[in-house]
Amino acid sequence: MKSILHQSLDRTGTDSVKWDGLDRWFHLKDDVLPLWVADIDIRTAPSISEALTARAATGEFGYTLFSRDAQAAVSSWYERRHKLKVDADHVLFSNGVVPGLTHIVEALTEEGDGIVIQSPVYPPFHELVTGLKRELLDAPLRQSDGRYEMDFDVLEIQMRKAKLFLLCSPHNPVGRVWTEVELKQVVDWHVVMTSS
Repeated sequence: MKSILHQSLDRTGTDSVKWDGLDRWFHLKDDVLPLWVADIDIRTAPSISEALTARAATGEFGYTLFSRDAQAAVSSWYERRHKLKVDADHVLFSNGVVPGLTHIVEALTEEGDGIVIQSPVYPPFHELVTGLKRELLDAPLRQSDGRYEMDFDVLEIQMRKAKLFLLCSPHNPVGRVWTEVELKQVVDWHVVMTSS
């Protein structure tokens, strides 16, 4: 018997953004694969469904705090997986990637500050930088033998003018998972630039 975790789902006709949005927004039908949105087509793990069902059964739907247990779980995960100590009180909740990025940009920069992105990149990166009136500093990825790579010469120039670098990893839409060597170069530049 196939594991429930590997059961695919047919989500057409369920108001699925991924599948039903093809027709509603793009007027496309069955001959197109919806690779434009990060959404899965497998059944949710039973433990998650059970926890949501139990929570819903309480009938309590008011505003809630981000639980201390959740903060501690995230802190513990970073320590176990990466030997990185993260104060649980510093673990914050965001209801999505874009709101989280927006909070980061608002907290760490001011209007007019430069922010580096690497195009082609997930469109909200560009939109939130310009929408929050920050200066967009693009360090476009370059193609080499059919593979996207960081253009370190351009990236270094842009990082010298920037207050913040929004690194997309794994990169959307090109699919690159940056290597340890690439990430080390970015971190080394950050250390040099912030100490000078």
